[in-house]
Amino acid sequence: MKPSSYPDVRSNGLPWLAKIPSHWESRRLKFQVSKVGSGVTPSGGAESYEQAGVPFFRSQNVHFDGLRLDDVVFISPETHNSMENSKVQPRDVLLNITGASIGRCCVVPQDTGEANVNQHVAIIRCTSSIHPGFLAFLLRGDPGQKQIELSQTGSGREGLTFEAIRNFTFPLPSLPEQEQIAAFLDWKTGQIDALIAREKELLEKLKEKRLAVITQAVTRGLNPTAPLRDSGIPWLGQVPAHWGGLPIKYLLQEIRDTEHKTCPFYDDGAFLVARTPNIRDGKLVLDGAKYTDADGYAEWTARGRPTAGDILFYAAGDAFSKL
Repeated sequence: MKPSSYPDVRSNGLPWLAKIPSHWESRRLKFQVSKVGSGVTPSGGAESYEQAGVPFFRSQNVHFDGLRLDDVVFISPETHNSMENSKVQPRDVLLNITGASIGRCCVVPQDTGEANVNQHVAIIRCTSSIHPGFLAFLLRGDPGQKQIELSQTGSGREGLTFEAIRNFTFPLPSLPEQEQIAAFLDWKTGQIDALIAREKELLEKLKEKRLAVITQAVTRGLNPTAPLRDSGIPWLGQVPAHWGGLPIKYLLQEIRDTEHKTCPFYDDGAFLVARTPNIRDGKLVLDGAKYTDADGYAEWTARGRPTAGDILFYAAGDAFSKL
């Protein structure tokens, strides 16, 4: 399967989309859909969630590769029926409209039963003029993501209005061609996703191998034939017979506790602030590093300044044991 070639293309006057096949038309979304809306948080918020009942989709459930329901919550049938306007139907397109996941979207599977959404997820219901899968790929690609970026509102948090979504403008071929394109993209992206999954699996195995190599070297040394003795430490087992052993406190000049606080950082700061994301794979990585100003530097270095050769060790939170 491969896409058709379109030798005859034309400009469509849209700054975010240079050219389209000459037989396609640019259409506003509002003329191709019957609904653009979202839900609300049920009265009582999270306390209204049930152990079972009607699935209640939130932004964390909506991903480009489909709905992820491992952490889906439920509402009662009574609550679901009171939220008539945000009931989900099969083949609806769901679009995240607030927060860090803004722009993520997927199509509701055909076999989905009763379901509802909260206020952070928009329901886009297609008419017979546009294929839901084709629309989802439009939203995932540059034609959608660039318009989403240009349409965001809100001073403290990104957000999309329903009116902005309705006014999105997309190139639109005939319905049979939309179906063909959507089928091709399902097949092709499925291949790519499978390749990514295999690469991730390989990376995990390489990480395990890397850890095993490190562990072998620091607990058994480089001589595989060296005589061994019991270390007397349950989690360590045997070590080379000629090795000694001491508690780490006798090998260090100082262990400094920063009280799990972080120096304030600023856009125009000049002094590096080492944070959890900067400690990766035994290295200090400065991608995305933050910086503090002279006052922050003076205050925090008064508590003790790291020097070359120091080991940075995170001992709390998700980064526990990183160094």
